[in-house]
Amino acid sequence: MISTCAVVVVYVSAWVLWGQPRETFRTDRLVRDAVRGLVAGLVLVGVFAVGALVVREIPLLTAPVEELLAHASAGRLVPVAILTSVSGIAEELFYRRTAVLTLPGGFRTRVVVALLLFMTVSATMGVPLLVVAAAVLGIVAAVEAQHTQSLTSPIVLHVVWSLSMLLVLPTLLGAA
Repeated sequence: MISTCAVVVVYVSAWVLWGQPRETFRTDRLVRDAVRGLVAGLVLVGVFAVGALVVREIPLLTAPVEELLAHASAGRLVPVAILTSVSGIAEELFYRRTAVLTLPGGFRTRVVVALLLFMTVSATMGVPLLVVAAAVLGIVAAVEAQHTQSLTSPIVLHVVWSLSMLLVLPTLLGAA
């Protein structure tokens, strides 16, 4: 948990320094963009729930996920849920805003490189399915950020997806 907190501090600090915080959100469309993010997040939850039902029969893939989710057990669900939410917010601030603004190259190149960085950091967790999740979540979040010109939708979808996976995935994987 301490390392996750440290990464959150780095991501948020980078956003404050180089992410142009005043231009990150569209205050005139907060509710509309939040609803977009909620809907997109719930759609992703549905897609990943179906995926979990398919891969739960493959121990090689599910064992690392179950290990990761075990952190939320033993009465630590609330702090893990809070850290999961804060981490999701920080990731969006960094990968969908700061990295896209500061990486070299054209806009599409910067978005792709930011996505690859997001996937690479996810790979360090040692959970192969987390890399797939980072790719899907990262693509949808990048599309939402570009479409809305704001991070409200990507942040909401990321938090909705992350918390849903934290709460629902153990049941889906354990139902085998």
